[in-house]
Amino acid sequence: MTDTSWNHPLALKLLKKASTRSAPEAIAVEAEALLDRFKGSSAQGCENSQPLHTPVEALLSYLGVGLEDGPMPPGVSGRLIRRKGGKYRVYRRADEHYYRRRFTLAHEIGHLILPRAVGGLSLRDLRDSESLLFEEEQLCDLFASALLMPEDKIRPFLRDFRSDPAASLKKIVRNFKVTLWAAARRVAIITKSKVLFWDEIPNPRKKDSLVAQRIKYAFPNTPMLFPWYVPPYCTAKSGRFSPNLVMQSFERERSECGRMQIEDLGALPNGEYESECAFFCKWSPGLVEEFLQDRRRYFFNMATFLRPTSPFL
Repeated sequence: MTDTSWNHPLALKLLKKASTRSAPEAIAVEAEALLDRFKGSSAQGCENSQPLHTPVEALLSYLGVGLEDGPMPPGVSGRLIRRKGGKYRVYRRADEHYYRRRFTLAHEIGHLILPRAVGGLSLRDLRDSESLLFEEEQLCDLFASALLMPEDKIRPFLRDFRSDPAASLKKIVRNFKVTLWAAARRVAIITKSKVLFWDEIPNPRKKDSLVAQRIKYAFPNTPMLFPWYVPPYCTAKSGRFSPNLVMQSFERERSECGRMQIEDLGALPNGEYESECAFFCKWSPGLVEEFLQDRRRYFFNMATFLRPTSPFL
């Protein structure tokens, strides 16, 4: 059955082209097709010598797109600009972690490749999509994830995910040169999971809120990818989880996996869920780890992956 939750013309055309696939699957097909063309080019050399990580800068050069690292406005990591003569150039923020900049580059490639994959967008399409830019950004994030972490290459790293999810994710980070945030989201898409990112913080929406282990982000967080909303800043120490593998993981400072009964967690259906609580480490100002981003804004100390045990949830 084709995904019908998207409204952006680009998403609708990708789904039509893919026939029965979901948007992440349809986008992954386009990412894989681009990688196949790139690998087949004379510039790639011997296939046996290729590393696991996608050489995204070389891919950009293969596409004839220029690259310039430098300062960007607050909140902007990159932009794809069409210059005079029809040439494209990516402008990328220079002061972010290199793994984050790789994702930015792959995201901007998505802005170039996806419209081409559907034969371009008409003026009417562009007009209709003006209020749907968030959907377009979601599509390009999905493309970037699939480009940097192709499913066939990721799957071998998930063999031990159920026993040690944190170690599996760290291996993906180091082999594919992506952030932990990006790796966790890609694994969530591949395993069809909802992932909750945790941090020890106060609730910024409440005055004088106590510091506690809280949901900082949830992914997927859009109705196009996941129909049930999970609110941020819920605490881990609550009756929502039974047995509470989340708190066990925090208290023991190790990953915990198993089945949990979940009740009253936003719009998430009540019921039993397979869960992997991937514990990483608690925040400290001097924390420097290869697999963590260097800013508290992007930090999380655990990721909990959830999949319903019942097909009816």
